[in-house]
Amino acid sequence: MAGILIHDCTILATPGADGELARGDIRIDGERLTHVGEAPATVPGDTVIDGRGKVALPGFISTHHHLFQSLLRGLSGDAALPEWLRSCILPTAPHFRPEDLYWGIRLSLAECIESGVTTVADWAFNLHSVEHAEAAYEAMAESGARIHFAYGPSMAKGWGDFDLRLEDFESVRTRFFRASRTSDRVTLWAGLGGPELQREERFREEMGIARGYGLRVHIHLRENEAFEPKDAVERLDRWGLLGPDLLLAHAIHLRDIDLDLLSRSHTKVSYNALSNMRLGDGICRVVELRRRGVDVGLGLDGSASNDNNDFFALLRSSVGLQRARWLRADCLSVNDVLEMATIGGARCVGQEEEIGSLQPGKRADVILIDPHTVNFMPLNAVPAQLVFCAQPRNVDTVIVGGRVLKRKAELVDIDLRHLLAKCQEAARRVTSIAGVSRKELPA
Repeated sequence: MAGILIHDCTILATPGADGELARGDIRIDGERLTHVGEAPATVPGDTVIDGRGKVALPGFISTHHHLFQSLLRGLSGDAALPEWLRSCILPTAPHFRPEDLYWGIRLSLAECIESGVTTVADWAFNLHSVEHAEAAYEAMAESGARIHFAYGPSMAKGWGDFDLRLEDFESVRTRFFRASRTSDRVTLWAGLGGPELQREERFREEMGIARGYGLRVHIHLRENEAFEPKDAVERLDRWGLLGPDLLLAHAIHLRDIDLDLLSRSHTKVSYNALSNMRLGDGICRVVELRRRGVDVGLGLDGSASNDNNDFFALLRSSVGLQRARWLRADCLSVNDVLEMATIGGARCVGQEEEIGSLQPGKRADVILIDPHTVNFMPLNAVPAQLVFCAQPRNVDTVIVGGRVLKRKAELVDIDLRHLLAKCQEAARRVTSIAGVSRKELPA
């Protein structure tokens, strides 16, 4: 049976392990990798991609996002998190129609794919109705990317509206996911408010429902120093809610006892350097978490709290922020951050057996980097240059589950002109109704 053959490329099969580069071919049959290494026999009818001079590595994994927020880019640009929520998110959130969510999500995912991101964990709030959730699901499924859909709250009534609409959640679960947690590359999670945003009884009820269905859970925790309770991790431990199926976003303001509890429970953490800097939240204790064996992935976070989906900017900032904090360049290495971007991220979303490295049998999530550009050349130390030099324009090819989503540095099967026009129209409508100040280009 014909497949895809990436011929004669440089292969970084397991980023972070040792930075070892090899030369060879990658073969894809259906959704799976069937060969990584020396050239296999070509099957007649294969789609052959010329990999000469290019670097193949597993697709990047963003472990925390709010995909719809691309419609709110640039707003409240000088606000810290509490004021940003009051001036940007809370006024606009109630006015999103299902189609607004759809276009915002499609825009974020197009940019993610442009940047080599093949998997995203989305804490999907603003789900005001079943129709809103369906629009979000459809945008995710149509993108071709691999999405962990952490079904979240509405927030239509503002701060404090963090409880799931359980009837809507059940409707979406049974309609799109039936007996399985995964449908068309979209995996259902629960995106809960957590102990900082919900009453204990309700949060524990929702955790019980999610775990009863075998779903993974994604919550925000200790993002901002002002948030209460400060002993949130200890409370989760007392309630028996920590564990390898729980992914924490941010986890910045942690005490040593919190680090130990996360380590013992194998709870996962998403490190969101760009957003944390933009909103003045602080610096996640990544070095200490990793020393304790906690799985840490990288998250782009919302397209309005980070404002773009440039994963290479995230790589650089993730390294730089830790080195600036520690005043040392060896506290977090190039290999460390490449590992967090790939197989470490896969562990955070519970898919390390399926994605995160280029190995036969795994899902065919592959990106090709073209280094022959003014921002990358000359080639001296390729793994380090992937972190410090690369930009989205260096991503030549993106393949997710055997489906080509970007080729020859161009997105495939996306009408960008139409997408951008729809997003501009939706953003203008939402912000106008909300009374949020905007500054467009003069007519």
